[in-house]
Amino acid sequence: MPHAGRIRVIVAAMLLAAVRPVTAAPAAGVPRIADEVGGYASTHVVIRARPGVAITAPGSRAFAAAMQDWHVSAITPVFGGFAHPELARQLGLDRYYRLATPPGTDTPALAAELRRFAGLVESVELDGVGTTATIPNDPDFDLQWGMLNSGDLGLAGADINITPGWDITTGDPGLVLAVLDAGMDPHIELLDRLIPGINVAADPDNGDTSDVCISHGTHVAGIAAAGADNEQGVAGVDWQCRIMPVRVLNGCTGLESHLAEGIVWAADNGADVINMSLQFSTGSAVLHDAVLYAHGLDVAMIAASGNSSLQEVSFPARWPETIAVGAIDSNGDRWGNSNRGPNLDVMAPGVSVWSLNNTAQYQSLTGTSMATPHVAGVVTLMKALAPWLTPDELRQILRDTAVDMQLPGFDEATGYGRVDALAALTEALANPADLDGDGTVGITDFLLLLEAWGPCPGAPDPCPADLDGDGTVGITDFLDLLANWG
Repeated sequence: MPHAGRIRVIVAAMLLAAVRPVTAAPAAGVPRIADEVGGYASTHVVIRARPGVAITAPGSRAFAAAMQDWHVSAITPVFGGFAHPELARQLGLDRYYRLATPPGTDTPALAAELRRFAGLVESVELDGVGTTATIPNDPDFDLQWGMLNSGDLGLAGADINITPGWDITTGDPGLVLAVLDAGMDPHIELLDRLIPGINVAADPDNGDTSDVCISHGTHVAGIAAAGADNEQGVAGVDWQCRIMPVRVLNGCTGLESHLAEGIVWAADNGADVINMSLQFSTGSAVLHDAVLYAHGLDVAMIAASGNSSLQEVSFPARWPETIAVGAIDSNGDRWGNSNRGPNLDVMAPGVSVWSLNNTAQYQSLTGTSMATPHVAGVVTLMKALAPWLTPDELRQILRDTAVDMQLPGFDEATGYGRVDALAALTEALANPADLDGDGTVGITDFLLLLEAWGPCPGAPDPCPADLDGDGTVGITDFLDLLANWG
């Protein structure tokens, strides 16, 4: 037997010996809890019957026995009727049923058992529990059109779609967002989460990280991470992360070498995400090498595309190790001064953005500087859900989930489109071991992994079964899949 064939047989035997779908470990990521928001109902599951199957009387003794074992009290259609029954039939809506169970039932285990009846049941789903999208009680939130655009200040929906995202997460206090800027004032909305930073623009560091450019760095930090739901001022994108001030400017200008120094210091001192609402035109080797250093440490870097209406993105945003952000207005259109180019990734709100000023005040500023922290905040939320995501994976998720603004897909004026926080967070939660995308890791995913066993094909061909990213589908990937079974 060829070597690869023996491996497949061994792995198959291991799977058959080890897999216990009903009691398998939960999928990686944030756990879903029964009967809680973000979780699933314990009182029923939702199934779709195969075409032509009368699921209320399927004629299967095994199915009937399973219903009795699980104390299913009723099988009722999900939908009561349709004004357009032919369309409903085409979509299969007329084949959805709820199977009612006693409260507290282990419905994931029930769903796993029902999937064995493939001749009767086309799909089995847990019924997710949601809630209204979180609206913080901060009094100025209605001025933050970039967070929730009701249409009063522009086009309804032209925002980053963060409010339903806050139902998934509001952040992780274990994560650190470094703001490399002109400093940061100890604003009342930041105080409880500020951690020690550095002033690399002073030689030597004098410990003064206060803001020296019209509260630019303070304003930026507030967009990404101001305290929220605290009945004062505004709400940041991330409500929980810690904030590290790194002053790299003297006044409103600075040097690329100082920015490089700040990047390395932040990466070495615990930063998980770096925000750079800055633009430079040279792109020196020392700055790029610092960017490469932070990227090598898996620090995500988000940078402004620039405000010069140029056909090229500014540095450091131009480099592929960063996430380049352009600016839109409240009507969802590209801001005219926002730099464009082949290196642009995504767009975010950047015109007349309301955020922090000094230590207890607020102001409106415009620029790609304001767009960038919207994205940095989304990235820290993504890291809160999936801390294992690399900077490149984070960037790809933002691209894949962005809302097209002009041409479908990428264009140099608007990149991949407007950031969609909810879609990005949902994608960050997705289980990479769910190779067939059906919401569960099971035998089909195992077979897909076996089919891909061995070295991955060369780029640009995808290799989704390579779960550990080593370029080969092998035993480690199998173990990863097994750990996520269910």
